[in-house]
Amino acid sequence: MHMQFSDPARLAMQRAQEEARLLRHEYVGTEHLLLGVVNNESGVALDILRDLGVEPQRLAQEVQKIVQSGRDPVTAEKLTLTPRAKNVVRYAMEEASGLDHDYVGTPHLLLGLLREFEGVGAQILMNFDVRLEAVRDETAKRLVERD
Repeated sequence: MHMQFSDPARLAMQRAQEEARLLRHEYVGTEHLLLGVVNNESGVALDILRDLGVEPQRLAQEVQKIVQSGRDPVTAEKLTLTPRAKNVVRYAMEEASGLDHDYVGTPHLLLGLLREFEGVGAQILMNFDVRLEAVRDETAKRLVERD
């Protein structure tokens, strides 16, 4: 099944690549995907996080605190997703489908991050007490909103 990414979700994926480059990483991992989501003011995922009592900027600060920058500038034009980041995208598609959405939005990416529980992104979210079921419930409440 082919799913379209919403504009905010596409922007989050682009920002994830930018964040990886800024950190001088030649890959896009779950930590970069989390940064892409939280540094995207147009996504519904930010509203969900705020409704759960988490300030998205604090998540970004936590990533910056624990993730080491690389030494060399990144030369690759398009960075590849790590296996865990690929799982996040796959899980996001599954979550969208499970909610009868015909698109992947930023809330679905957030759900995908939480399902890839061994990734840095999920660990940071869980450290802020962001839980899969709570995000899933908040996402379902927004069925009428297109992300």
